[in-house]
Amino acid sequence: MVVHFDTNLVGTFISKVATPVLYYSGHGEKGTGNWCFKNGCVSPQDVERIHGSVAGCRYPMIISDSCYSGFWADYLSLKKGYHCLAASPYHSVAYDTSTIRAFF
Repeated sequence: MVVHFDTNLVGTFISKVATPVLYYSGHGEKGTGNWCFKNGCVSPQDVERIHGSVAGCRYPMIISDSCYSGFWADYLSLKKGYHCLAASPYHSVAYDTSTIRAFF
């Protein structure tokens, strides 16, 4: 089962914002990285389909903060215009810990 979006609402938002950000923090499905919700899952292909169905949409910056989110980054890196930050590689869970720090 796939989660359904209001494409008019999504399309209006994406077409009017300079660089929209699509952020997900939650469970990622093992083997696909799909975002898991109570009533279904969302795949990168779903986001690509919705984006393509609304004329004039800008490409969103996608932040996938979930296990196996590397699937999103790998898939979208092959698609022109998409950008994705992933919390973990495609083969790994994402860890949430206070002992790991990022240095910039």
